[in-house]
Amino acid sequence: SRVWLNAGSSLKYPETFSNSERRVYLEGEAYFEVEHDGNAPFIVNTRSMDLRVLGTSFNIKAYDDENTVITTLVSGKIRQEFPEVGKDVTLTPSRQSIFDRVTGKLETKQTDVQAALAWKEGKIIANNERLEDIFRQLSRWYDVRIIFAAPEFANRRFTGVVRKYDVLNDVLSIIEQTTDVCFIVNGKEIVVKATGLD
Repeated sequence: SRVWLNAGSSLKYPETFSNSERRVYLEGEAYFEVEHDGNAPFIVNTRSMDLRVLGTSFNIKAYDDENTVITTLVSGKIRQEFPEVGKDVTLTPSRQSIFDRVTGKLETKQTDVQAALAWKEGKIIANNERLEDIFRQLSRWYDVRIIFAAPEFANRRFTGVVRKYDVLNDVLSIIEQTTDVCFIVNGKEIVVKATGLD
């Protein structure tokens, strides 16, 4: 089995798995390719969810500073259990589950797997995404703090591709060209404000 971790993520596991299961603990985001073992299911625990598989490929996004846990299935089949709210769901390939930790709402939908896994290739593929969500990822990648000069700027939308290994100022320039916001960079702090305001 192989696991890729996104920025700001950690995976805990024992030195040796037991004979009956392979249990790991995730904080953040990770992509898993799990080898089949009928005698020892692979179990991923997050703060809100237990996910059980025998052999499959999937992505889990479960950062502690985000209200949602998003799971995307690439291949195989997975079963998720949300014990705090007594809900569970089984996913098939190209399906995504979104669990809201605050409201307990659980929904599933067909999804663009390539966009969900773009972080693994060092990209964000945004399709009308909120700036707040995009900047949450950028702040992890570039170790910066984002400040929205007004709350409504967090809800501005962006469509495009951002690359992790580009210079941060180039990334900000791309976003400025397609939205009505601009950025003031002061060391590790970035202020998001409306274009044309001082």
